[in-house]
Amino acid sequence: MIISPIPGPSAVSALVSIAGIGADNYIFGGFFPKKEGQALAMLKNMGVLSIPIVCFESPKRIKKTLTLLNNYYKDAYCVVGKELTKCYESILYGNPSQILDTLTDDILKGEWCFIVSLPKEKKEFNTAFIKQACELGLTQNQIGTLAKTLGWNKKEVYNYVLNYKQD
Repeated sequence: MIISPIPGPSAVSALVSIAGIGADNYIFGGFFPKKEGQALAMLKNMGVLSIPIVCFESPKRIKKTLTLLNNYYKDAYCVVGKELTKCYESILYGNPSQILDTLTDDILKGEWCFIVSLPKEKKEFNTAFIKQACELGLTQNQIGTLAKTLGWNKKEVYNYVLNYKQD
């Protein structure tokens, strides 16, 4: 099935509407940073938030940007749109490598917009903090709430607390 966006106020809203990702909350980054260090800093910040990033990119730089994503975030999910709601519209879905494989020099011209959803970073929990919470008499439910608030895996913290209390 081919999904095509209807014209809207911008390429951003058109692409988000057909991306197939949870885009009830996303960050619009304008044009993707040209310098690798700035781009990686932006991606790292967005990765912590677990929010998709929507950016514009020039036809001259789209391959370079996808290569950067492929080098650092191979498992990222991307949706790349060219000339949205126009005659030469193209929409590509997949990880950066899959999209790079389909980009040929003859289709690079035009206006580009892309969304990248980075894989969630696994945050290790602080065992000393959990031990202290147990010693202060916090309940399992309270510790679970703290774990969720801090972005830790609630199930892993729960198992750790069970093992700690048994020892």
